[in-house]
Formats: sequence, C-alpha cells, structure tokens
Amino acid sequence: MTDEKTVPEEMLHAYVDGELTSEEGVRVDAWLASHPEDAAMVAAWRHQNALIREVFAQAGVLPDDTETRGPGRTKGRSRMALAASIAMFAIGLAAGIGIGVFTPGLRSDAPTIAAHAETAYRVYSVEKRHPVEVGPDEREHLVKWLSNRLETPLPLPDLAAEGLTLVGGRLTTGEGGPAALFMFEALNGDRYTVYVTRSARAAETAFRFDLAGDVGSCYWLDKGVAVVVNGPADRDRLQAIANRVYDAYEGTAAAGPAKG
Repeated sequence: MTDEKTVPEEMLHAYVDGELTSEEGVRVDAWLASHPEDAAMVAAWRHQNALIREVFAQAGVLPDDTETRGPGRTKGRSRMALAASIAMFAIGLAAGIGIGVFTPGLRSDAPTIAAHAETAYRVYSVEKRHPVEVGPDEREHLVKWLSNRLETPLPLPDLAAEGLTLVGGRLTTGEGGPAALFMFEALNGDRYTVYVTRSARAAETAFRFDLAGDVGSCYWLDKGVAVVVNGPADRDRLQAIANRVYDAYEGTAAAGPAKG
C-alpha cells in the first residue's frame, strides 16, 4: 500500500475514519507511539469529528459520514461543513475557549492569507472615490480579468439577498502571487470584501472564523483556492454572508486560465 518505513498522511486519515485493516491499524499504532506530532494531529482530527457530530446532533440532523472525515478526505464538501465549522467556533466561545481558535487541519499559510485579506479590507474599504479598479457596470470584464490573472475561474457572489450591492473589484497581492478583491456595500454604508487567491496547498481543506477588533473574517481553503470574507465584526452577519459566498465557490477548483 505504501512504503513500510513511513505512514503517510492519507493513511492516518484512513486510520481516523476506521478504514484500515487490523494489520494496517497495528502498523499505525506503532507509528504513532514513536511520532508524537502525528499522534497529536490524529487526536485533533478525532476531536474535530466528534465536535461536528455534536453540532449536528444539537440541530437534530445526522451528518453524512463524509462530513466528519479528517481534513483533506472530503470529496465534494457541502455548505454543511462550513456551517459546522462556524457552529464549532460558537461552541468554543460559549465554553470560554476564546476567539480565533483554529479548527484542526488549518495549516500555517491560512493565517498569512487571512492577514493579507484583512489588510486589503482595511486599506480599500475606507476609500470613498477609488475603492475599486473596476466598477459594477463592468461585471463581466471584472470577473474575466481577475479569473485570468489568478488562472482559475472566479464566480462573482450574488449577495443581494443579504442586502449588499456590488461596489466592484480590484487586483491586489497575495502571499506568493495575485489576489482578487470583490467589494460589496450595505445600505448603512458598511462594506464587505471577498478576497480570493490561490493556495499553495492544493490538497488542504480547512475553515476558520475569526474576530480581530472591529473586523471579522471567515475564511477557508478548498481545492487549491483560498477565500476570505471580511467585514464589520458581527459574527451572525458574517456567517450569513459567508454561506452565500461559499455556495458560489463550492464548485470552484484551481484550474487553468479562464476562457474568453
């Protein structure tokens, strides 16, 4: 199955999901006994699975098994995963764990991406005359341009149901390349941004909800694409907007340049 001298991450996921044979399980047990970092990671994945099931149990819904598999194992993730992640964040607050606790599986490049997104939000959301490079009257051009620059198709979320109108978008910078920034505005003048960039870890899937002073963010990595939703630090409001954005990006995968 794999090199006998090592236990790859995929095998650890299968171990957590109960998909190994007895012989393979013994091999992983021996590996974990001498590799404490992997043992801690496996424990975190199991804890994550238990939390997700607890969230859905409280809602009276039993999640599909794919919703509780370790990070990177999910095939065709649904919005339920994002809802579970945000719900776990809420549980953490209620338990006194604190704001900004990472969900298991979130790697070190995710906070860096989120920091770039927050900086872009703080810089451009306060601009009165030039918050964006391309306005709402050029939607098709905006999406095609940014999709080509990021070399992956970028849907433009429709946030009208949340009372938000498109201000426009611009090209900005990511950790190792370009990033797209779409800006939306509420009737009261509050602005929200959707920051998108390519993730260096194409196989990584993770979620986090965070509040940093007056700015909140909900961000995820999935299929080689990182998406960050920023806005005023209102958890319920951001959750609703993030759900809409996630719906738009659910089928997006890192690919070649957009056509046209």
